[in-house]
Amino acid sequence: DDSTTTATTTTTKPVEFRLVPNSKDLMGARILTGLKPGDVDELKEAIETPDAPKAVSIIQSAANEANGFTNAFNEIPCFAISQMRVRRKNEAGEPIGEPMLPFHLSTKTMSDTWNEFTTHAPQFEDAEA
Repeated sequence: DDSTTTATTTTTKPVEFRLVPNSKDLMGARILTGLKPGDVDELKEAIETPDAPKAVSIIQSAANEANGFTNAFNEIPCFAISQMRVRRKNEAGEPIGEPMLPFHLSTKTMSDTWNEFTTHAPQFEDAEA
């Protein structure tokens, strides 16, 4: 018999990977978790006044007092806008089921989704996120 067969061996190895957040998103999460309850109103006022030194002081204080998001690994921030809810749609395009809160791994995708959301839900175009 002149035929030859070649055996093929398949080797699989586990792949290790790590999610690494964008440094801007990591700092944003750190600031958000470091804000005290009264800081949000004070920061909003400092931005609207405008009082840049006060705003910077509030942000620096929040960043320094944050307990989380101090390393660029092992912590991935998730962002959400509480006013934005989505629902599944049936074949006819009608919403069904319970409203769901979408989470985002970056502030950019969250912002893009909010802009798209307000385009399709005009009653929210003046809402503050």
